Amino acid sequence: MTALSLGERHTLALHADGSVSAWGDNDAGQLGGGPAAGSQTPVPATGVTGATAVAAAAATSFALRGDGTVWSWGDAAGGLLGRGADTSAAPAATAIAGATAISAGVGFALALRGDGTVLAWGDNSYGQLGVDPAVTPDRATSAVVPGISSAVAVAAGGFTAYALLADGTVRAWGYGGYGELGDGLVHDGTAAPESVHTPVAVATTDVRQISGGVSHALALRRDGSVVGWGLEGGDGTSRFAPVAPAGLPAVVEVAATGAAFARGGDGSLWAWGSDWRGLLGLGGSGDSATPRRLEGIAAGGLASGPAAPHMAVTRAPLAPFSAAALSFGAQPQGTLSAPQRLTVTNPDGPLTVKRVVATGPDGDDFLVHDDGCAGETLAPAAGCEVAIRFAPSAAGARTATLTVRGAGGESLTLPLSGSGGAPPQGPQG
Repeated sequence: MTALSLGERHTLALHADGSVSAWGDNDAGQLGGGPAAGSQTPVPATGVTGATAVAAAAATSFALRGDGTVWSWGDAAGGLLGRGADTSAAPAATAIAGATAISAGVGFALALRGDGTVLAWGDNSYGQLGVDPAVTPDRATSAVVPGISSAVAVAAGGFTAYALLADGTVRAWGYGGYGELGDGLVHDGTAAPESVHTPVAVATTDVRQISGGVSHALALRRDGSVVGWGLEGGDGTSRFAPVAPAGLPAVVEVAATGAAFARGGDGSLWAWGSDWRGLLGLGGSGDSATPRRLEGIAAGGLASGPAAPHMAVTRAPLAPFSAAALSFGAQPQGTLSAPQRLTVTNPDGPLTVKRVVATGPDGDDFLVHDDGCAGETLAPAAGCEVAIRFAPSAAGARTATLTVRGAGGESLTLPLSGSGGAPPQGPQG
């Protein structure tokens, strides 16, 4: 799985081959296949191929294909499928072309086009489609959001829409009663209207990524710092202008759902905000106004989903060995080095180890003891240990490849090297 998106009660997964799978509730056909009662295991979205991105609304699913088209399936309420009169729950193409990114909110969706314009469709109760809701309460086909022409990313919050512009600034439109618009105005219906359909400027700059949650938003700035605005700061306070969460180190990705999440470059995962239903993943310790690290998780990517009361991450790629290479240095010919021990980790699973051998031009010079691995079936992220010793048969550089062979044809490899020195001299007569 290369990317995840979260609905209210279902999850979408994008795979490296461009296919899409889903699991969870299927009452509206949001899985794109499988049993009507839902599934606890992934089922393929029928007919969806060549996908490059996925987005989940509450009970509706979307996939962006490599050709720029957008597919939809699931709940059609409020025109959310974006296919006009076609309200079939089965996966099918919308009329959108030239899209480069998609995002889904609670009842509406956005698509970014290659020319920097933004399309929107679905529910428009709060102006999140960029037009007056009194005139257009919802829309079953996509239309351009007025006033946006240089967008490089989009994010749909619960009832608020966001666009990141090429100059690093952010525009917002839709509901702002909890501060979701981030423009510094108190959108309480008195000082400023609770919702706007004309994009306003969020009070931040130098942004490289945005994410919309159910009632808040996050922006990752180019220096790795994060600012957030709206309600889910963890202390019940609505923030009408962006503020930086205290104590968060520089990160590389953010995700706003019902809470706030950030991923560090080392795979570390940080969470803060509302802990409703254990959303923070911190053992039910309650809401947190400051970011806290989730121990034992190496995240490779964060899921999106403002409608979700849950969170998921893709796992950071596991290194198959505890070292990038093994070097034995110089060793006299005809002698045996001390063993170097190496942990073999299954980066994906399952893996049954058939044997571990040294191959290549000088493979016989590296003696592998694989008793701890041979015949073992390793679950994902599980490991076993091998020991390697070096006995050079000739002078000079000696190289080989440590190869872990799986019973299913899998192969993991690691470079081995050493240098053969002069043989030890015998006693002088």
